[in-house]
Amino acid sequence: MTPVATTGGRPPRILTRLVRPAVWRLDGRVRLLARQELEGTATTDDVSAVRAALETLRAELDDLRAQTGGLRAEADALRDRERALAAGLEEQRARGDGLRSRLATQAATTAALAVVAEERLARLCLAGERLPPGLVDAYLSAVRPVPGPSTRLAAARARAVTLAAEADHQGALDALTAAADEPGVLDYATVFQVAELLRATSRYDVARDVVRLAGTGPRATARAAVVRAQTSWLVHDHAAGAAAARAALEVAPDHAPARTWLRRNEEPVTPPAGAAPTGGVGHAALYLPEGGNFGDVALPSAVRQSIEAAGAPVADWVPFHVHQVFDDERVEIANAQRALVVGGGGLFLPDTAPNGHSGWQWNVPRGSLERLDVPLHVFAVGYNLFHGQSFPTGLFAENLRALAGRAVQVGLRNQGSIDRARELLPPELHDVVTYVPCPTTVLRHVHPDLPPGRAGTGRVYVNAAFDRSERRFAGGYPKFVDAMAGYVTALRGRGAQVALTAHLEADERLAADLAAVHGIDVPVVAMSGMTPEEGYRVYADASLVVGMRGHATMIPFGLGTPVLSLVSHPKMRYFLDDVRRPEWGFEVNDERLGDELLERSVDVLAREAEYRQDVVNLQAGLWEHVRAAARQVVPEEHDTALAVG
Repeated sequence: MTPVATTGGRPPRILTRLVRPAVWRLDGRVRLLARQELEGTATTDDVSAVRAALETLRAELDDLRAQTGGLRAEADALRDRERALAAGLEEQRARGDGLRSRLATQAATTAALAVVAEERLARLCLAGERLPPGLVDAYLSAVRPVPGPSTRLAAARARAVTLAAEADHQGALDALTAAADEPGVLDYATVFQVAELLRATSRYDVARDVVRLAGTGPRATARAAVVRAQTSWLVHDHAAGAAAARAALEVAPDHAPARTWLRRNEEPVTPPAGAAPTGGVGHAALYLPEGGNFGDVALPSAVRQSIEAAGAPVADWVPFHVHQVFDDERVEIANAQRALVVGGGGLFLPDTAPNGHSGWQWNVPRGSLERLDVPLHVFAVGYNLFHGQSFPTGLFAENLRALAGRAVQVGLRNQGSIDRARELLPPELHDVVTYVPCPTTVLRHVHPDLPPGRAGTGRVYVNAAFDRSERRFAGGYPKFVDAMAGYVTALRGRGAQVALTAHLEADERLAADLAAVHGIDVPVVAMSGMTPEEGYRVYADASLVVGMRGHATMIPFGLGTPVLSLVSHPKMRYFLDDVRRPEWGFEVNDERLGDELLERSVDVLAREAEYRQDVVNLQAGLWEHVRAAARQVVPEEHDTALAVG
C-alpha cells in the first residue's frame, strides 16, 4: 500500500473522514484472510479479493487526494481574498476617517464663515445699506447651527421691541446694531422685525432685500414674498409687488395677505401721470381694501361729500393713498389739479404705517412737499396719540412746521388736537391751524340721500376697540368686561335689544369674553365688510350707540342717533368737549362705569326724542365749521369760472 500523505504527521481531517469507512471494511477482510490462512482454509480467490479491494481503495485514495488538493487550493485562494478584503477594508476605513475629518473641518470653517457673513449682513441691513447678492447667497447656502440667543442678544431684541412700540424705529435699529456681532442675530423672527423697522424708516429697497435672509423654506418664502409685495406697493412698484404676491400664492395658495396685496398692486389707487385727470381735486386719504376698519372706509367719501355739499360739485377727484410715498410723479399729478386735500382721520400718529419721511401717516418727503404749488388743505385730521404716547423724535414737529408753512389751512377735527399741534408750531403759524370737525359728525348735512333714522326701536349698539389694548385699558380689562356684563344684563332687563358692532373683526372680542366669562350671549353686527351706506343704515336704526372707537360715536352722531362714549382715548373727550356734552363720556377704567353708563342709557331711552333733537342742534354748529373749511377748497371764484366756461 502506498502510504497516505500527511501534514505534520497527521492525515488531513477531510481525508480521514472519507477513508475511514473503506479502511474499516478492508481491515475486516484482512483479519478474515489471516484466520483462514491459520486454519488452512484460505483460498486463492480470497487473496485475490483482498488484493482487488486494496487496489480499489488505492484508487479511491488517489481520487480523494486529488479532491483534497483542489479543496486546499480553494481554501488558500479564499484566505488570500479574505486578506485582500481586510486590507481593502482598512484602506476604506482610513479614507472614511479622512473624509470625516475633512467634513468636520469644512463644517467648522463654513460655520465660522457664516458667522462672519451674518455679522456683515446684519451691519449692512441695520445701517440701511443694500446687501451684496453674492454674500446673501453664500450666507443662505452655509450649513450652520442655529444658536440660542445670548443674554446680550436677547436684551437687544427686547429693547428693540420696546422702542418700536414707542415708534422710535431708528432707536430700535440702533439697539439691534449694538448686538450685530452676536451669532444668530439674523434669525427668522429678527429678519422680519428688521424689515419692518427699515420700512418704518423709509429704507424700502433694503427692506425688500433683507427678507431673503429668513431662509428658503416654504414658510419663509411665502412670508418674505408678502413683505416684498407690501413694500413694493408703498413705492408704487406695482409690477414687482404683484409678482411677489403671486410668488407667495404659488407656495401658499390660501395665504390671505398675499391675495390682499396682489389685489392692491393690480388695482393702484392713483392713475399714472399720463392717465390722471387734470383740473380736479386731489385727495390724499386712507383708502382701505374690503374688510377694513368701517370708520376709515367711510371717511374718504364723507370728506368729499362735505366739500361738494358746501360748494360746486367736483368734476374729478384724484385719489392718493396717504401711506404710499408721495413722490415726484404724485407731485406732478397733484400740481395739475385745482387743489389738494389731505384727510380726514387721525393721521397725526407715529405708529400706524410709520415712515421716515414725515413722521405721520402722510408719507410725503420734505422735497415733495416743497415742490407742491397747488393749494394744499389739511382737512379734519386728528392728533391721535393715546395716553402716554408721544412722537419720539423731532421728525414730526419739523414736518408739521413745513406743512403749516405750505398749507392754506391745517384743519384739525377737535380743539384738543388744535392745542397739541399749536404747541409744536411757532406763534406765526397758529392761525393756519383751524377747527374742522370730522365730516362724519354732520352726515345728515353732507349726504342728503341717507335713509331717515328711526326712533323708538329700542336697539342699543355697543362698540369696543382692542388695538393697543394695554394703552386703552391699562391692565383693567377684566373689570371692564365685568362692568359690561352687568350693563348688558340690566339694560336687557329693561326691554332693550343689545348687540355689539364690530368696525374690525378684532372688535368681536368683547362678545367672546362676555360669553366665556359670564355666559352672556350678545349678537355681533360685523361692519368691516359693509359699504358706508350699509353701515349708516345700521346706526340710523338704533335708539342709542355706545362707542369706544371714535367713529362708533361720530358716525351715529352724524346720523342723528343719540350717542354715549366709552373713553379709552383722549380724542373721545376732545369731541365731547367740543359739543359741550362731557357727561356723555365714561372712562373705561372708572370703578362706577357699569352703574353710571346704565343710568345715562336708561335716561336716553326714556327721552330719546329730546336727545335726538339735541344731536340735530349740535350738528348745525359743527356744519358751519365744516362748510367754511370746505368752501376754501373750492372757492366761489373757481365755481364761477367753471360755470362761465
